[in-house]
Amino acid sequence: LYFLIDAFFFKLENKFNLSLLLAGLFIGLGLTSKYIIIYLWAAVVFYVIVYDRKWLKRTELYISAVISVLCFLPVIIWNFQNQMQTISFWDEKVELLKSGLKTDFFLFELSGQIIYNNPVNFFIILLSLVRIKKNYIPECNIKRFLFLAGLPLAVLLLIISLFGRTLPHWSGAGYLS
Repeated sequence: LYFLIDAFFFKLENKFNLSLLLAGLFIGLGLTSKYIIIYLWAAVVFYVIVYDRKWLKRTELYISAVISVLCFLPVIIWNFQNQMQTISFWDEKVELLKSGLKTDFFLFELSGQIIYNNPVNFFIILLSLVRIKKNYIPECNIKRFLFLAGLPLAVLLLIISLFGRTLPHWSGAGYLS
């Protein structure tokens, strides 16, 4: 996240943006241990398409994505060689639309998000969201990016928890943003 912010907001005029390449490297390395990190790339794509399309012309963005894929490639190969063990694990954990609404899973996820991510932080974030409700998305581009990198992940996991068991620490990356 640090290198993404550095690349998008502080190294704008550089002819070659090393921070973006480092972001690709660290996202790729993060993917080898926590797949939820892919969410950072989703936030980048959404931010670039909606707010800052000039990045679509920068080769570093594409090189950075390739670096992430190359870092993650051993995991992909391992999964193909081992009957998609990781996918099987996730299929057991998140059973979307198989058995109706699970309010107990939702309450477990919500309380877990509050406890795991610090109750004080949770309520500060909640109060901030109430405050920006009128503007919906903050005016400042850094705030927009952090908003996109954080809030949708926590909300998505709450929605998923209505249908299947999730683990509260999955939302940590969203609260960190």
